[in-house]
Amino acid sequence: MALALLPLSLSLFKNLPDKGYALSKPLALLLVGYLLWLGGSTHLLPQSQLSILALLLLLGLLSWLGLRREMAFLRQNWPLVLAIELVFTLAFFSYAWFRAYNPGILPTGEKFMDFAFLNTTLRSATFPPPDPWLSGYTLNYYYFGYHLMAVIARFTGVAPAVAYNLSLSLLFALSAGAAFGLAYNLVRIAGSHRQAVGFGLVAVAMILLLGNLEGILEFLYAHQIGSAGFWQWVGIQGLEGAYASPTWHPTEPVWWWRASRVIGTFGEGQRVDYTISEFPFFSFLFGDLHPHLIALPFSLLALGVSFNLFLSPQPAGLSWLKSNWAFWGVGLLIIGALGPINSWNLPVFAGLFLLSLALQSPLNSHTKQVMILGLLSLLGFFLLYLPFYLTFKSPTSLVLPWLGPDTRPFHYFIVLGLFLFICITFGVVLLKRGLNRKGVAATLGLLLLPFLLWALIALFTSSSGTVGRKFIHLLPLSLALALGVGVMLKQENKGVRFSLLLILCGLFLTFIPELFYVLDMHHTRINTVFKLYYQSWFLLSIGSAFALYHLSTSWQTHRAWSKMIKVGWWALLALLILGSSLYPIASSITLTQDFSQRPTLDGLDYFARQYPGEREAIDWLSQRPGSPVIAEAIRDDYSSYSRVSAFSGLPTILGWEQHQWMWRGSALFTKGRRQDIDRIYQSQDEKEV
Repeated sequence: MALALLPLSLSLFKNLPDKGYALSKPLALLLVGYLLWLGGSTHLLPQSQLSILALLLLLGLLSWLGLRREMAFLRQNWPLVLAIELVFTLAFFSYAWFRAYNPGILPTGEKFMDFAFLNTTLRSATFPPPDPWLSGYTLNYYYFGYHLMAVIARFTGVAPAVAYNLSLSLLFALSAGAAFGLAYNLVRIAGSHRQAVGFGLVAVAMILLLGNLEGILEFLYAHQIGSAGFWQWVGIQGLEGAYASPTWHPTEPVWWWRASRVIGTFGEGQRVDYTISEFPFFSFLFGDLHPHLIALPFSLLALGVSFNLFLSPQPAGLSWLKSNWAFWGVGLLIIGALGPINSWNLPVFAGLFLLSLALQSPLNSHTKQVMILGLLSLLGFFLLYLPFYLTFKSPTSLVLPWLGPDTRPFHYFIVLGLFLFICITFGVVLLKRGLNRKGVAATLGLLLLPFLLWALIALFTSSSGTVGRKFIHLLPLSLALALGVGVMLKQENKGVRFSLLLILCGLFLTFIPELFYVLDMHHTRINTVFKLYYQSWFLLSIGSAFALYHLSTSWQTHRAWSKMIKVGWWALLALLILGSSLYPIASSITLTQDFSQRPTLDGLDYFARQYPGEREAIDWLSQRPGSPVIAEAIRDDYSSYSRVSAFSGLPTILGWEQHQWMWRGSALFTKGRRQDIDRIYQSQDEKEV
């Protein structure tokens, strides 16, 4: 797919040093998948291997006939092309090998749900696909990412249970290639090819291979280091009484889970602020093929769109649009895709696109034209995916003030400490070159507005002391954001400016859940922290990779004491990287059982060995044409129930009921279904059944 559309990729991303070669794979998959989805949504194109092949041939023909002049780039830059292909290939096969030692599609997490959605998408001839756990309804969820994975599975004919794990491998490799390319392009603007390759690899490691600093606490806890008072102060659920591990790494059965549940506050023995602080390595370790993970490479692709726009030599405006209409249109399709892949990502990367549009040329006097272009872009993000929005009903529509506990600074550092250490140093070093004071004042004013809105609500619902506490709590981050904007506006190097933009946006995402949260069935900020911190991680990763390049080449020291500070800083950085590496190494050993199991990529291999008869029955059901409804017994969510519908993709009367409430925002859709299922299986009256 990438080869067929390569001339188009190189033409669209012409402002990037690598001309978007590192982004060509996710771009090609998205374009083919979009046209196939559009055909299925309008009932004009069947979902088949032949349709995919026809689209691929058509797009490839148009791309190569119209833009083959771009291919001279490959001859001139073959070392870069080789580096990008090596990163992708090594990432794909390395993760596939790793996943083969822990491949099971188990009821832990939401693997049953993800596999059900992949299967129902594979079976469906139209969109939206049928809901496998609520017969008679279509999916009311972000299903476009599952469709993209189904495109590859359908085209290759790979069995769904294998395609599940290969999809994870593909996402890992696409993310590695895109992260490498973005960091490469940032560094290559001012640095050498060798430097750009080196720090591109740093970006890959930061996004995909490092964990948060909770791993350090796990090692201390596993070796009885720290008093009871210390662990009470740490305040992470599960770390209450240290134990003696028989080996060098933690050995509690689910110790690795705690790294994704760091931020929280206890009151009277109960957690009153339960949040999720997941990060990409945890996601790939755990293996849920979930929307926030599927969105990762396509979010990085969206960053490439913004960066290409940012580097445009022509000021943004209507004249720019005339000469860049193809890039603009494809850019809208790329960023707009984040809505139906994982809706939380759309406002973040749409916002980054609009900021890039505004900051693309500091001397730009076409303010009205930029505003018109921005409004047209916002409209385009939604219009290109109108069939999705016409059938999707969001279960969440309210944004409420967060009046619960603040995020503890210690927990904040445990989650993002490595990035904070790098980014704050980067900002301090750049601060010496000057500060745009108007930018600082404007930023503080803008940050004050949401705080004042929150304070007004808090005064009517809480004590006045809460407002003062919140102000003090947010002051350090607010000042850091304001100073960062002031520093960014003073920079002339576009690589420095864009990396600062990524860092500031990443930090701002952690500012939001201190004031507001999106209301859902949890009635807490659990998902708001989860989704915003997750995106913050890879924005800060790309920005930090460039910051390390800049610090390694531009941090000048002349006096003995300043040299000592610099050496000490690099030593501390090494310790933080070591601390961030503890979790990935130890958790990999735990979940693969020290790589001792028989490797396979069949996610249902365990099931076939334990229940061979049931596996055969499910395989038989999977081969039935259409979507006949099956009557499957139901019990609680996160149990082994609802597995027949999940493994076959056939709709059942009801499965994982609480998830239906979450997806649809109401229990009315499931009313009476559980009771009907029970009567079907328990009634002695055949007529009633």
